Amino acid sequence: KDVVHSYLLGFIVAFIIFPFKYLPISEWLILTIQLLVGLSITVIICEHFKLWEYVELKKIITNLIKK
Repeated sequence: KDVVHSYLLGFIVAFIIFPFKYLPISEWLILTIQLLVGLSITVIICEHFKLWEYVELKKIITNLIKK
C-alpha cells in the first residue's frame, strides 16, 4: 500500500512542532502545545486531502460514539 502520504504528513507535523521545544516555558506547557498543534495540523491536512487512513479511523470512532 502507498504510505508516502502518511510519512509526508508525519514529516510536516514534526517540522512544524519541533521548534516549540526551544520556547523558554515549562516542559509540560510545551508538550501540551505540541500535542494540540500536532493534532490540529493532522486533522486539517487529513480532512483536506481525505487520507484513507484518517477516513477509516474517523468512521470507526464515529460508529463507537453512536453506540
